Amino acid sequence: MVHISWEAPEFDYHEKSMRWLWVSMLGALIILGFAVWQKDFLFGFFIVVAEVLVLSWSIQSPRRVTFTLDEHGLSIGEHGFYALNDLESFSVDSISVNGLRTFAIHTHRRFRLPIHVKVPDVHTDEIRAAFNTLLPENPWEETFIDSLERFFHF
Repeated sequence: MVHISWEAPEFDYHEKSMRWLWVSMLGALIILGFAVWQKDFLFGFFIVVAEVLVLSWSIQSPRRVTFTLDEHGLSIGEHGFYALNDLESFSVDSISVNGLRTFAIHTHRRFRLPIHVKVPDVHTDEIRAAFNTLLPENPWEETFIDSLERFFHF
């Protein structure tokens, strides 16, 4: 019988410097200038909306979430519950960021992205062993989006 709980932030957080924010705005301004030059005002509007979202998300701090794994499935705070029969496998990132490792939980649904769960380094072995009793482990495959997030510290 497996039952394990842990608490972790809902996502990796990197403090953004003023330089990061200015570079982001400069990049958006260059792309906006291109959109205006091309007379593509819908694209320009999209760039403005996207930059506002990037800036607002970049300063947002993560909430602490309680994760629970048992023989019924994975519970992620108030965000929801994933039944064990919907889960296919898991993989563990070998790189630790801010004392946290990322566990990617893969589902049977073909077009669904893996569920990323943060686990404190001190509990990695214990939680990996609990997952191994319920699901097969696959090697970690970093996606292009994961690489971009690491590069831009987003």
